[in-house]
Amino acid sequence: SSDKGVAAINCYGKSKALAENLIVASNSYAPQRTLFSVARYGNVLGSSSSAVEIFMKQKENGRITVTHSNMTRFWITAQQAIEFIMTCLAQMQGGEIFVPRMDSFSVKDLALTMMRGYPLEKQFCKITGIRPGEKIHEEIITQEETTKCIEVNNTYIINSPKYIKYTEEGKFGDVYEPLNFDDGISSKWVAKLTQDELVEKLNAL
Repeated sequence: SSDKGVAAINCYGKSKALAENLIVASNSYAPQRTLFSVARYGNVLGSSSSAVEIFMKQKENGRITVTHSNMTRFWITAQQAIEFIMTCLAQMQGGEIFVPRMDSFSVKDLALTMMRGYPLEKQFCKITGIRPGEKIHEEIITQEETTKCIEVNNTYIINSPKYIKYTEEGKFGDVYEPLNFDDGISSKWVAKLTQDELVEKLNAL
């Protein structure tokens, strides 16, 4: 799943939210046979239709467009997503929603970073206006979900059975208390990557 399904405002996001609910509820219909859990994360950089791919195509025409100057998104690479899913498979007990700790970035900063190397007068991005069904910031965990969410080894686990801690040996350890944040976890509040850090991340793709 992805952040689009959290506090969804369009059909695409609501279909993801419904899919999450169906997967989690499936554990009630096949107890102790098949286990179902959800891996939820943000935009996979460099994937089809990601901001990086779109900006690369726009850069060829000498102009990058951004819908809102304050827009932020979460950052995760394909390799990080694969490793995260494998970790979820090893830890799942059924019914959890796993969410990795992720960096966030300003979409405008990403656009300007990708224009580096161009003549200074061409280093700008055009603001086109936010589109229907689009969010300025993405939320990865709602405030309500933090009441039943724990954090273990840079992974948030929602609906973790009995708030159990996963130990390095793969056995069950101490009980964890839920986060109980006053707000959800949003790309607006997570520390943003600087433009220099974005350059390093882009070079690593």
